[in-house]
Amino acid sequence: MGCDIHTYVEIKKYVNNEEKWVSADYYEKNPYYDGLDDDEKQFSIVHIFDNRDYGLFSILADVRNYGNNTPIHVPKGIPDDCCDEIKKEYKGWSSDGHSHSYFTLKELKDYFNTHKTIKRSGMISESSAFNLDTNNIKPNCWCRGTNLPGWVYREWEDEFTGLNEIIKKLTERLLNMLYINDSMVDEFSDKIRLVFWFDN
Repeated sequence: MGCDIHTYVEIKKYVNNEEKWVSADYYEKNPYYDGLDDDEKQFSIVHIFDNRDYGLFSILADVRNYGNNTPIHVPKGIPDDCCDEIKKEYKGWSSDGHSHSYFTLKELKDYFNTHKTIKRSGMISESSAFNLDTNNIKPNCWCRGTNLPGWVYREWEDEFTGLNEIIKKLTERLLNMLYINDSMVDEFSDKIRLVFWFDN
């Protein structure tokens, strides 16, 4: 069974003279909403990231950690001060969600700037194993297990680019929502955060 990530964005700003985390997610209209079906929402979140990337999952929360990578932090749970929109989503997933956690843009950038590789492992074809063993050419596909003849187990390190898309999109969201310029991103990088969890 596959594992998917569910991502939400919050930004910290002043609302009625109180600094608090508020939703920074974007929404789209649900074309199937007719007002009659309680299971259909009028608007749905456009998640900032929803790719199935087990290497990234291992780094974010020790989920599907087949390469035995050291995560940024063990799952921290849902933040106590998160916005009502995320609390509602969290309750909706109930026990189907797991490994809940969150990171600010600053935390993600700090990790990414000091960790350029990721450990991977899996079953690869004999030709891929030969290329890896003799020329250090990394496999472009692998699996956890297979009945195919001639596939062998290998471990290797690869360039880590998994956080690129999340960092880029969080940066864009920060610029758009706080009306700051590029030179101020680092100064405000602790004012936006990714809240996430997984389901199988």
